[in-house]
Amino acid sequence: MIKFIRVEPGYFIPNVGLEKHLSYPSTGNEDCYSMKENSQWFQGRNRLLEETLIDFPFDGDFIDIGAGNGYQLSFFQKEIFNRLGIKSGMCEPGVVGCSNAANRGVENIYCCLFDEFPI
Repeated sequence: MIKFIRVEPGYFIPNVGLEKHLSYPSTGNEDCYSMKENSQWFQGRNRLLEETLIDFPFDGDFIDIGAGNGYQLSFFQKEIFNRLGIKSGMCEPGVVGCSNAANRGVENIYCCLFDEFPI
């Protein structure tokens, strides 16, 4: 199993480095960061997903895979998971996205590919 180390501003990276090829634009997370915050569609989507998660509770932990800038998980942690004691985290290979998620206050951020995630 890969070991992780915590880096600032507050996410974990594999101790084997971040050398990886991503098929996602290098500016993708940067470009999308504020768009979701100001989008009525994304805000409505969050409320719909919130109702679904409340109406259909689950046992166990929640992992947001490919979480980008942590917009959804930030909302879920504040509105549902932390209140109900559900452990949650995110897996995102982009350093900028992880940094943005940490700045949003998201907890348990792992900057890695899914196959490196410590399940």
